[in-house]
Amino acid sequence: MKCKVCGEKLRLDKECRYEVVQTPTVFGVFAGDYKKVFEAFDCPRCGCQNIVNVKEVSTNVANEKDEE
Repeated sequence: MKCKVCGEKLRLDKECRYEVVQTPTVFGVFAGDYKKVFEAFDCPRCGCQNIVNVKEVSTNVANEKDEE
């Protein structure tokens, strides 16, 4: 995979992968939005975040994890 900003080739090592969580705004919660989880890697050349995968999160699973 290449960096979307500088074009440097990214090595997708599992040690470098991290998760990004996008939480909805207050108004988004009332509209039925829920948090989204992405898998991302940072570019070694320019440091930009590159999102490679969107994880599916069901509303029931997200609510159960928040309660624990």
